[in-house]
Amino acid sequence: MSDLQQTQHAIVRMAQRGIQPDDLPWIMAIATEVPDGLMVTNKDIAEIERHLKAFTRCLRHINGKLLIARDGALITAYHATKRQASTRLRTRTKTRGL
Repeated sequence: MSDLQQTQHAIVRMAQRGIQPDDLPWIMAIATEVPDGLMVTNKDIAEIERHLKAFTRCLRHINGKLLIARDGALITAYHATKRQASTRLRTRTKTRGL
């Protein structure tokens, strides 16, 4: 069901019911499969909310961490002080990743 062609009927009904075309990938990504299609349930939403909360905790945990790498190898990792962060951010390179 990942690559659905929209019929004219579906396009009209979606417009009438306030379902945006941009909603479709989200619905298809998280919905529960039912015999004739996909349906987003409260349980689906709660599961995504749990994942987002865990992701947010992870982001807060890694905030301020600094990885030092050269030639594709991780040399060290530490908590950057405000001064170290400020200095590194002023002289940062355009690329991300190691």
